Amino acid sequence: MPGELAVAGFDDVKEAALTDPPLTTVASDRTAMARAAVDLVLDDALRVTAPRRERLRVYPSRLVIRRSCGCG
Repeated sequence: MPGELAVAGFDDVKEAALTDPPLTTVASDRTAMARAAVDLVLDDALRVTAPRRERLRVYPSRLVIRRSCGCG
């Protein structure tokens, strides 16, 4: 259904650029997210008594436009 359906993904895995058509996707900082997750788990596991770190985190993302969205 070319021209009738747009598809987008998330995480911008390298294979997204290799599909036909290449997949439009949202890229995020997976390394920073993984580090933050490990920090939170360790804080909980070690019962850190210092003020708890903020558990809500926001990470910048960017749209990687490729042909699967109907864009040139």
